[in-house]
Amino acid sequence: MEKLSDKHKIIREQIFPIEIDIAPYTKDHTFAGKTVIPAVELCQILSNHLKIHEPELNNRVLYNAVFGKFIDINESNKIQALNKIESYDNGVTVSRLLTKTKLIKSGITRTNENVVIQFRKDTPVFNHLTYDLASALEGICMRVTDSQIYNELVPFGPSYQNLTGTLYIAESGAISYIKAPEYGINGPLGSPFVFDAALHAASVWAQTYSGITAFPVEFEQRVIINPSIPGNKYFTRIIPKPSETGIFIFDIWIYDLRGNLCETGFNVKLMDANRGKLKPPVWIIRKKDNSLNDIVSRCDAISIIELDTISSFAEKTLSHTELERFGPMREKRRQSYLGARISCKYLSRKLSKENCIIPANQITTIQNKIYPSCPVPGAGKQYYCSVSHDSRFAAAAASHKYIGIDIEEISETVVKAGHIYMNEQEKDLVNSSNMDKKEASLRIWSIKEAVTKALDLELTSSWKNVQVINISHNLSTFLINNVENNAYHSTIDNHLFTLVEFEK
Repeated sequence: MEKLSDKHKIIREQIFPIEIDIAPYTKDHTFAGKTVIPAVELCQILSNHLKIHEPELNNRVLYNAVFGKFIDINESNKIQALNKIESYDNGVTVSRLLTKTKLIKSGITRTNENVVIQFRKDTPVFNHLTYDLASALEGICMRVTDSQIYNELVPFGPSYQNLTGTLYIAESGAISYIKAPEYGINGPLGSPFVFDAALHAASVWAQTYSGITAFPVEFEQRVIINPSIPGNKYFTRIIPKPSETGIFIFDIWIYDLRGNLCETGFNVKLMDANRGKLKPPVWIIRKKDNSLNDIVSRCDAISIIELDTISSFAEKTLSHTELERFGPMREKRRQSYLGARISCKYLSRKLSKENCIIPANQITTIQNKIYPSCPVPGAGKQYYCSVSHDSRFAAAAASHKYIGIDIEEISETVVKAGHIYMNEQEKDLVNSSNMDKKEASLRIWSIKEAVTKALDLELTSSWKNVQVINISHNLSTFLINNVENNAYHSTIDNHLFTLVEFEK
């Protein structure tokens, strides 16, 4: 946090006593065997108190918060504290929450600075996260249930177990739903439990990709737009940012179920506050996923979405043209359609810096009503796009070559239907393969599906005119018009990804 006293003068200093009532539910918030007041509750207390003494300041925007020494409550029902408010000549006000502890051995009384927050009069202007980036999670996800989180990863009591359902984690961040309990300190920041639960999601992400149990220590800015309401349900998107080893920095976005932005946290910093003593279980730790490298390296860009991560408000990503097709669809088809459209919008942003802040509903990812597209304004070359989806994934791939991608769940269906899409030579190929019959058959099916998309063929034409001559786990070959081509495969769990490319 900027040390304002180094650059600016204090024009007014006030100190007020605060008596903090310890609600029964707070006893569920424990750290290293001690019961401590959550940081979000202290933010609420200082924000409430500020409005009394500095009513002209915006107490729903918190800047440069630093969380110092925990307030250990244990058996206490009330905590006596001080609120020191310093007003500076540049319009910034610093609010400090102070407590005093008496050292047992020496008898010396020590003043602890537990929280420091800056407030200002203005309301900040910032770029909202575009709806496609907010409403789905890109990448191959790890799924963690709420019971796993609170039994093994964030061991707080029932009052603070407010991530609900499944937390989805990928390298690109995390997504989860949050329930706001009916109780809690009422104030200008809304229910303190919602932002607190979002911090739990960030902590689990850090445990997953570092093996470190991290806790919040600072944030640069927190903005309350629509205060969360006790009893309601919310959706959070956690986005990790580049940081030093052992430090984790996130942007946090919280929405209601209609997609209205409720609050944000920018540059929220988490660190190991327990010096490595608290280790996450081995099962949560995950290394970087290189499963799709063979396919990723062949594309100019690729985007993969897990369909289960798509939010309740993802329809807001669609352009007018996309909505026309979306309207009559049934629920199951809608989910895969949304996944494909969001994947294409991700591609568009990856391939064009100009597209990074364009609203999602201004990017149309279909052309001629049916063909996938990833528009790239200002690009010096044309990109071809292909999409696919199955029961779990939607994916889009872009290349300056003709490109086709296919995703299939491995099952017996392709074996039973082999007589429809395979010729005798291909059947022999399956029978002589050292792969499982399902996997061997599916590679032939998937190659023909991908070629159909790349060359805009009828599927029955592809069945007849594409001759698969070799299959293996990661690389197969096939003939079309007597020209030999490669097909690239990757397998994620029980799902096969296949990619083909052709020169223009």
